[in-house]
Amino acid sequence: MKSHPFSAHRLHQLRNYIPIADVIGTDQRGFACPNCAARDTNINYHKNLARCFSCHKNFNPIDWVIASHKISFPQAVKMLEKQLAHNLEKPVNINLREPSSQKIRKSQPTPIGQIIAPLLENLAHAKSPVNQCQNCKQLAARLSVAERKLERIKAILSTVDSKT
Repeated sequence: MKSHPFSAHRLHQLRNYIPIADVIGTDQRGFACPNCAARDTNINYHKNLARCFSCHKNFNPIDWVIASHKISFPQAVKMLEKQLAHNLEKPVNINLREPSSQKIRKSQPTPIGQIIAPLLENLAHAKSPVNQCQNCKQLAARLSVAERKLERIKAILSTVDSKT
């Protein structure tokens, strides 16, 4: 088995931070599957996967490029790295901790600011509307929604704590 020079972190970025709809070129249902050409397909935006219900194949961005362009894994990774660099105007190193490395403390929740601080540091260029790439805008919107949800959860928990 050949090894490849790509880090697991970089592959994680390519699979998860390039929207599959952008790679396919559509956000509509019914695109042609690169394996079987069937149009019984769909996009799962939450998991960033494309699915063909005819051949039962899931595609992440790397898998899609390999299948649709009939190229090797290293060629597909290099192609997506160029797309990511082009989309972001400069490569961004997003340091997300893997769930297995996080220590879960039930007694005290981790403040949201502490969780997202490394991410926000790496996305500093996204603060200027002129420099915002589409991925950064989407990520900023998701973070904003998450912060609002966290505030609601804190309010509920403080109400529950005061009643007990």
